[in-house]
Amino acid sequence: MQRTSLYILLSGVLVCFASIVYFYGLVLHLPFLVIVLLFLAGSYSIGRWGAGIKTETDTSPNRTHLTIIVIGLFLIATKTLELAQKHGVWDAWAIWNLHATYLQNAATWQNMFQNTLHAHPDYPLLLPNTIAFLNNIFGKGNVIYTAFSFHFAITLLIPLLIYLQLHTRSFILAILALWYFATDDTFIMQGAYQLADVLLGFFYLAACIAVDSIKDDKKMVAVTAFLLGAAMWTKNEGILFSCLFLIFHARTLFSKPHIWHALSGIALPLITLLIFKIAYAPANDIINGQDQSTLAKLTDISRYKLVYHSFKAAIYQYFYFPACAACLSILVALVRNKLPGMNILLVLACCLCYLLVYIITPIDLEWHLQTSIQRVLMQLMPVTVYASAMYFTGNSIFRFRATFLKGR
Repeated sequence: MQRTSLYILLSGVLVCFASIVYFYGLVLHLPFLVIVLLFLAGSYSIGRWGAGIKTETDTSPNRTHLTIIVIGLFLIATKTLELAQKHGVWDAWAIWNLHATYLQNAATWQNMFQNTLHAHPDYPLLLPNTIAFLNNIFGKGNVIYTAFSFHFAITLLIPLLIYLQLHTRSFILAILALWYFATDDTFIMQGAYQLADVLLGFFYLAACIAVDSIKDDKKMVAVTAFLLGAAMWTKNEGILFSCLFLIFHARTLFSKPHIWHALSGIALPLITLLIFKIAYAPANDIINGQDQSTLAKLTDISRYKLVYHSFKAAIYQYFYFPACAACLSILVALVRNKLPGMNILLVLACCLCYLLVYIITPIDLEWHLQTSIQRVLMQLMPVTVYASAMYFTGNSIFRFRATFLKGR
């Protein structure tokens, strides 16, 4: 793993940690100054602990790579400013930023749980807690600017993280991945929308990168587990993804040398999520809406056809190139009589589970698909790009390192 990549992963850990500390500060009625001091003390400890993690040597980006990174991120930044809306889209100001506004006030924050019609108060609190925490630092009237700045940073970190992981393995694939993100309006718009899906995609990606780095240092087991906890603390879909991730990577995470690192890493966000779900959050509308009609939905072929065609249309329209890369990696693996990459299989399993959720949804199916399918597929897109590219870095046709790149 790149040293810079590690810093980005640890920044995700700190974002989750800030949200958790702020949550307990609200629950325990702690003064905000105490919350800040607890966060700073915890951040210092995490930083000291993370400084000892082993990473690759002599792999810092040189001038050529830095130039490429700056150009790619500049393109994303300018496009973001073109596509951004002042208040974000409906779900931004009606759910996420609204929750953050409630959570700014320690005395009345629980009022958010009364707004059950459209605001989904059962959603986990990583994003709104982080925005509320930052607003209390920079000024409570700055929700719009704080939310936009936070989402803008996450939008930039995803392609940067993928480029950093790829550029020492395949210069060509690193360039192609960065160019894809820099020119993909769907990805940039989702970041500018100020929703939680790009943030969730960041945690999915970060967990997959972290688990690939466990061979370098077993501390990465704890980092991986904490990032999975962060995904669960971000959105309900993150709970599903994290459970699948733990199943697919069980041999690595729960082996005898690693199990205590895994449990210690996931403990804090998991316990926090359980406290929130049990003590504060109302029932989830999809789970609470299951009744005698669920079996009929599961056996209704027309629902499967509608979901399948909606998935197919969304992939063709918004995620064609990542899907082609994933399919090509699967085809190559089959030709070689090998299994596809573990993270590619994880993405496919997650898509199947998302499909099943749509099948049993108590909400009008066509409306549910129309309003959410692009967002849930966006959550998986960064992982798909990373996993597909990493699979092909072992293929000599992509292992290009020009002589002029060395030493500059």
